[in-house]
Amino acid sequence: MMQSQSTNQLDIGNNPCVGTKRYMAPKVLNQMIQVDCFDCYKRVDIWAICLVL
Repeated sequence: MMQSQSTNQLDIGNNPCVGTKRYMAPKVLNQMIQVDCFDCYKRVDIWAICLVL
């Protein structure tokens, strides 16, 4: 995934559901994540790091 700060657009590729299922947030697993919202991806990253900690 890549975010352009000048245009505030996201390039997520073909599949937003990438990673290890064990660390994926429920929204990602249920495919309920807003794929055009960068803040949603930040929240998913916080979910994963909290599981690790």
